[in-house]
Amino acid sequence: MVILLHGGGDIPGHRFALNFFARRCSRAGLNAATLELPYHFQRRPPRYGSLSVLCQYTPLISEGYLQMARTYAQAIAEVRSLIGRLLAEGCPAVALAGASLGAYLAGLTARHDARLASIVLALSTARPGRLLSQIRVRRAPEMIQRRMAACEELDKTPLNLTLSRPAIARENVLLIEAIHDLLVLGATNELWQSWGQPEIWRLPQGHVSTVLMPGLTGRIVSWLATCMNRTNVTPVSV
Repeated sequence: MVILLHGGGDIPGHRFALNFFARRCSRAGLNAATLELPYHFQRRPPRYGSLSVLCQYTPLISEGYLQMARTYAQAIAEVRSLIGRLLAEGCPAVALAGASLGAYLAGLTARHDARLASIVLALSTARPGRLLSQIRVRRAPEMIQRRMAACEELDKTPLNLTLSRPAIARENVLLIEAIHDLLVLGATNELWQSWGQPEIWRLPQGHVSTVLMPGLTGRIVSWLATCMNRTNVTPVSV
């Protein structure tokens, strides 16, 4: 089973791209499942408005650091609960594959859950404090100067993916970096270094255009199937 985690506010990705990915998984003999992350889609409280702009993700990427941490913790708890249920019902192996915010949450989950067979992180940030500072610099340079210290302190917490490695073997980790990605700005490469240089695919794309790259979905699914075979797990047919 591959659990697919959507990006932040990515309605087209959640409704269409993940469905296409799931069909490719089925053809390769893998099951696929997804879920709606906290504060997304049907779980989005009306008071938070639209998710069309990154800086509007009030509980997800904001200066409300405690609320942001609680939101991430809730998402990780839900993903781990789904992993446990799948394994308890006889699923031989569970993998995580996420993009952008989904990749970041998959990374946080993998640092504490050795039950995973493999993970795929595409376009993930590594330091939420750095991401916050980059967003604010583009909107109001003078604002970030007042909040730089808080962002630096945030990156000293467990929310920083570079502070520890996944609980699974390095050969079961795949990172995907878009070299023209102006949102996370080299975060995937930093993660690659801190996690002991697992397999990484560097693509000549941007943060959004990567999902449109021909053949990428098939490559990821093939990698997941190979990884499961390498760990002596037989994929379950749909």
